[in-house]
Amino acid sequence: GHDVEAMVVTEIFRSNEADYSGPLAGSGVNSVWMNWDQYFLIRLAKDPAFKPNRFLCQRGRWDAFIYLEAAK
Repeated sequence: GHDVEAMVVTEIFRSNEADYSGPLAGSGVNSVWMNWDQYFLIRLAKDPAFKPNRFLCQRGRWDAFIYLEAAK
């Protein structure tokens, strides 16, 4: 994950449907995979230097968590 410009984690675990596109911070939505203590992706989510531009695109029950490099 560190060697790519962007990483997208898709999920369909949501029980409610909504539409949102914007910053991940403040959205109130958490990724199941990126925040699961027993899964390796949590190390990336907790590292503030890893892809600090973080966005959420939610359509219905589908979520796309988008992690991007910092702007240069």
